[in-house]
Amino acid sequence: MTIYGILILMMVMTTMMTVIIYWGRDGKTANIIFLGFLIRILATIAGYFHILPLLGHGADSDAGMFDAIAMYNVNHGGFYFQQTNYTDVLTIIYFLTDGSRIFAQFLNVLLATGTLILTSNILYKLDVPRKTINNMLKVLVFMPVLICFSGALLRESWIEFFIALSIYYFVGWFINGSTSMMILSVLAVFAASYMHAGSIFILAGFFLAFTSYKPSTKKIKLSGSTIVAGVFISLIVIIFLANIDSLGGKFSNMDEEGVEGAMVNGYGANRGNSAYLTWLNVDNPIIGFLFSPLKMFYFLFSPIPFDWRGITDIIAFTMDSSVYAYLCWKIYKYRKNRNGKINIALRKYLIICILALTFVFAFGTKNSGTAMRHRAKFTTLIVITYAISMSYKNNTNKKVLYRRIQKQNLNS
Repeated sequence: MTIYGILILMMVMTTMMTVIIYWGRDGKTANIIFLGFLIRILATIAGYFHILPLLGHGADSDAGMFDAIAMYNVNHGGFYFQQTNYTDVLTIIYFLTDGSRIFAQFLNVLLATGTLILTSNILYKLDVPRKTINNMLKVLVFMPVLICFSGALLRESWIEFFIALSIYYFVGWFINGSTSMMILSVLAVFAASYMHAGSIFILAGFFLAFTSYKPSTKKIKLSGSTIVAGVFISLIVIIFLANIDSLGGKFSNMDEEGVEGAMVNGYGANRGNSAYLTWLNVDNPIIGFLFSPLKMFYFLFSPIPFDWRGITDIIAFTMDSSVYAYLCWKIYKYRKNRNGKINIALRKYLIICILALTFVFAFGTKNSGTAMRHRAKFTTLIVITYAISMSYKNNTNKKVLYRRIQKQNLNS
């Protein structure tokens, strides 16, 4: 495919994405999503032409390695080298476009924009107030790490999109109990896990819901059909985990070191310049497990203020870590509100998903730079859980106000 053909194709796809953004959507919400789309295109161009030094876009990053491997495979007419499954996908894209890196990065921008669209659709389904939806979209649109990685030649956009898609189908099942939605949610998780096997642990919350929640009654209750469905899907996951070395690659080394070894090596010495928890001396898996809450805390919120090494860490905390801290605090703060049976139960299951993913990714992460990249994979999950929590707050305030008005009318 010639460069002109690629440019025309990108223009057509841009037009189609714009139509999708504005089709049947509130004007303000659509404008926010389109702004996110535009920002991601501009950031990708800036990174591609080295106008700005963006995270994940450098020749010495994983993006440079992925590009080199895919180009080698194309030039030699086969899949000779692999570094995660992303290089296989990238090799196919390069075969079809004569090695067009900019087109491959543009596809990642489309996936990142699709994540914004899915987030808005999920929150619409859950009757979250429009103001909260728009505020949450602004968080996703303007977070610098999400902007940088959205168009980088990395697998991040793929993982973020399919995690968001799995939540979309999961919420659909939660509302109407559709078996097809249940299956699609699991398949979407498998698609995310194809790029990073750790993504599969979001199913911890999904499976608990499949086996304990009954959408027809909106109650948490075990039934024969849900147990059968849960067992069936669990078998699929067991098969997946048995072949984990060929699916995602990230956790294939656990076959060699085992879970106990992973618990110890999760605190290993290979930490990088922005290392955290360097003062911990973990030499057995029990101690490693006992320190896991601290490990999870650092993963979500590093660089922690008392570990700051300079202005870079201060900026990272202000523009990234503090956002997660605020969202998680609000989720915890409004945990006791009791409005809307569907959302109450859903929030509990989504929190389990967050904890499961945080636990797994935390043990594969030893410094704040890597933590920022990995937690971005499921930022959408945290944002959706926060939006549900805040809608409780809004509903609670409205009910309290209504009761006060009624009481005043009776007294008068």
